[in-house]
Amino acid sequence: MPTIESIAVEELSTPLSSPFVISLGEQHELANVVLAVELADGTRGFGEAAPVPHITGETQGTALAACRAARELLVGEPIADYRGHVAALRESFAAQHTARAGLEIALFDARCRSLGCSLAAFVGGRDRPVRTDITVSIVDLETAREKATDAVGAGFTDLKVKVGESIADGAARVAAVADAAPDATITVDANQGYTSKEALSFVDRLNDRGVTIDLLEQPVPGADLTDLKRVRDAVRVPVAADESVYSPTDARRVIERGAADIINVKLMKSGVLGALDIVSLAQASDVNLMIGCMLESSIGIHAAAHLVAGTGAFDYVDLDGNLSLETDFREPTVGPAVSIDGPGHGIVPDID
Repeated sequence: MPTIESIAVEELSTPLSSPFVISLGEQHELANVVLAVELADGTRGFGEAAPVPHITGETQGTALAACRAARELLVGEPIADYRGHVAALRESFAAQHTARAGLEIALFDARCRSLGCSLAAFVGGRDRPVRTDITVSIVDLETAREKATDAVGAGFTDLKVKVGESIADGAARVAAVADAAPDATITVDANQGYTSKEALSFVDRLNDRGVTIDLLEQPVPGADLTDLKRVRDAVRVPVAADESVYSPTDARRVIERGAADIINVKLMKSGVLGALDIVSLAQASDVNLMIGCMLESSIGIHAAAHLVAGTGAFDYVDLDGNLSLETDFREPTVGPAVSIDGPGHGIVPDID
């Protein structure tokens, strides 16, 4: 059984092709952490941490420090004991969601590569391409129309629109996207930007415009499950919980309270094992699932896509975080298909 020989931890920084704006804040560059776990037999596995200060409370600096400190827990240990490794990381780095996620991805990748299988196969599925939506962030109406038109031209059939600023501006942006892409499925993400009263007013405004959406994601602050349930009970459109759920415990609370129709799983919130546990909880409770991402390179995106292919559990796929990068480890295909290949998650970065 190979042991963990070393863990390399490096900054991963690159500009975005255009600013990414949501109700919680604005990003102009990717400022992540890339990791390489090397086993005693020479096998290497790769991971990525994508800290977002206004969502997870982490920065690139804190994620770097946590990943480097975690080496003391992992080096010299058998790679097969990944459940034990994850438990140790959760105990020692409880608040460092993305740092733990990056380490988990690298550990799973190394384990899969040592076995010669893909991550999708490791979690019980098969290697098959995954289709993602594409996101229109908080931009002016003309830009929203252009992005929607370009997306449809590239083959996307599912568009996600960011809102959460003023109700009027958000509704106008969604209407502009719907007008430019009349045959597309449209989901809307407020990133906690509204109160329940505002969220209901926003949905009413869309209805008045004759705009149909397929999903309303995290309309209210994540900690307020009462308000989230109030929105879910009052609207016909399915409501998704995102920032309300970082762990399986959070997912159980949302399910028990009946606060959402859909749970958005992100590796950067829950890690790999946490994501799989949330899948099991949701499936046992007949709650639908979405998988999302932060601004990530192809490492994080492909790791998440392998979970989609491996579990077959996700009704909504939002894995477009690498399409905004000026440079990436793998040249992104301008289109909705995310390829699935192995071993591991299939991405081999040069981080030396």
